[in-house]
Amino acid sequence: MGKWHKTWGAMAMGKGGDTGVSKGKDSKREAEKVALAQCATWGADDCKVMLSYENQCAAIATPKGSNTGSFFGGGPTVENASNFSIKGCKEAGGVRCEIVYSDCSEPRFERF
Repeated sequence: MGKWHKTWGAMAMGKGGDTGVSKGKDSKREAEKVALAQCATWGADDCKVMLSYENQCAAIATPKGSNTGSFFGGGPTVENASNFSIKGCKEAGGVRCEIVYSDCSEPRFERF
């Protein structure tokens, strides 16, 4: 016997590109707090949550050789989240977009 617990992840970014991420947290608030704190450790004082997600995957795409910004996407799989991020990057004018981060926040099982 046991119970499944939902988990949360988040991604934060500052204007200068400093990034923070979290996964496997028990609440949206906790996930966002950890991502913002990690972003700030790089020196940014303007970090903002770009994406929060529950029981799914997320990815960040960035254009190479361009300054159009990073794109954040979520989905049921890493592949789906990555495709969504790449699509947004290309639609904004990125020619050669690449995934710089991807991971999943999966449900956790507690036995009792």
